[in-house]
Amino acid sequence: MSESGLRFDPFKPPDPRIPGVPGKSPPVAGATSGPWRASPWLVRLGLGSLAALACGGLLAWWTLGRSAGAPADSAGQSPEPSGIAPAKTPAKAPPPPPEAPGAIAAVGELDRPWSSKEFVFRRKDQRIPALLVRLPGGSALSASSYWAFSRREVLGRCELELVTNLRRLVREFGFRARHPMVVNPCSHAVYDPLRYGDLGGGVVVRGDVAAGPGIRPPLAIDVLVRNGRIFAVQIE
Repeated sequence: MSESGLRFDPFKPPDPRIPGVPGKSPPVAGATSGPWRASPWLVRLGLGSLAALACGGLLAWWTLGRSAGAPADSAGQSPEPSGIAPAKTPAKAPPPPPEAPGAIAAVGELDRPWSSKEFVFRRKDQRIPALLVRLPGGSALSASSYWAFSRREVLGRCELELVTNLRRLVREFGFRARHPMVVNPCSHAVYDPLRYGDLGGGVVVRGDVAAGPGIRPPLAIDVLVRNGRIFAVQIE
């Protein structure tokens, strides 16, 4: 090796020096020659670009995977969380029964025999549960085609009811009938809507006792029909 620090190759003599023609610069020790020679900052820039592209690809793959795993509804929106139940619409309360004295029903509401409607008859400070029944035969515009009575038993607290199921009359009350009957579920008394009971003194009331320990027919309520409406006007 010469004083300048350059290696001397005995098999490759140095290029001749021609006056007036600049010679090649001596190679720098440790530098790469040829087309692969590059500066360090270019190398770092290339490596940073490759890392950024790799991160971008991973992010796109993760985003597409989440989008495919979350199905949307028919409108294109994500479904509601399964833990939240839709609010239920509250059931509408039935209307209160009409009160008498006054109109208690329209003729069209009781359009067939043995149809009925509940109402309340007010007497002073009392609210008496009552029932209006359409009887078979007769005109819908005639007051005689309807029977209204107090559902509260005479001298008791049990409420009477109309039974239209003839099999139930036999099964629960031991009474065979050809048409619906009014019954007392407490004493098992049976009242016939098509018969009149004699109260004495020439007074008769609809709903004669047909079976059981009934004292008398239910308390009667007078009705009249005007302009297609049924009015309850007076209780016995």
